[in-house]
Amino acid sequence: MQLNQSLRQALNGLIATSLLVLSVASLNAQLADSGTPGDRAVYTLGTGATLASGIGTSVIHGFDAVTVDDTADSFELQAGGLVGLTEGHHLVLYGSRYINGAGGTRSGLDNTIVINGTDTLVYGSSSTYTRDGTNNNHFVRGGAIVEVAQGDTLEIQSQRTDNNAQTIIQQDADLQLVKLDDNLSYARLGVLFDFQNFMSSASAGPAAVPYDIQDELDPAFGHNEGESQITLNTPGRYLVFANTGVRISGGNRHRQAITQRLTLDGSPVEDSSTVVYIRYAGSGDSLGGLLEYGSTSLGMIVETESANSVLEVELLR
Repeated sequence: MQLNQSLRQALNGLIATSLLVLSVASLNAQLADSGTPGDRAVYTLGTGATLASGIGTSVIHGFDAVTVDDTADSFELQAGGLVGLTEGHHLVLYGSRYINGAGGTRSGLDNTIVINGTDTLVYGSSSTYTRDGTNNNHFVRGGAIVEVAQGDTLEIQSQRTDNNAQTIIQQDADLQLVKLDDNLSYARLGVLFDFQNFMSSASAGPAAVPYDIQDELDPAFGHNEGESQITLNTPGRYLVFANTGVRISGGNRHRQAITQRLTLDGSPVEDSSTVVYIRYAGSGDSLGGLLEYGSTSLGMIVETESANSVLEVELLR
């Protein structure tokens, strides 16, 4: 869960970062000593890599074209699709499209933001699923607010969550970036350990997601570790990203459609629902798949009209 209060800059630009590699050549102007709030960059990729079969097989998106690039150089597109970032907060939005190769059985992808080549963020994750050779398109969009040091790099990774034999072929991808003002207020909350039996087999929810990690919590927000309620201290507009990963567990692992939504003071926020479909398949299922994991992804602006409004993330099915 990530929030940003009173974001004044235009939000139609997106950011992405990539691994820090000192020896690669730059495809863009060199990185500035400090970023400029409001700077935008959009990087794209045509036909990309092919993912071989196997759970965990992954590919990094090799962005190679500059669509938008403001002149203050808050970002630097490097060879191989890495993006160098200036110090501070950045808005990152990404998207990609894949199709199944020959064979066309069910398949899944988990998509994540990676900082400096090794730090795979839980923030910004998003999952896709395809059913067969006819319904074979993966479309994914994800996003997050990240805070980095000067010269850190960012990249986007797609990783298979199925064990079927067909390949998955990337069709295109985009990465959109905006340098944010570090004087704004931010909250970044996470979960350290899995919550076993978060939603029992007898329950359809909703169940509010508790957060026990406070990576960042400015005074504009209130939150107690281990609780689900996030207090928005003042009225206004808040940019909210929520990403929740789920896993089917237990001996009877039926297919599940899990909905994530926001609530404000106990009422669902309009247009905040997103869904992840997890189609588990056991070894006796001729189509296989073993898709046990998935992530919901949401980014939107929430407006409050009263002080001390309470925001929560809920799951239901």
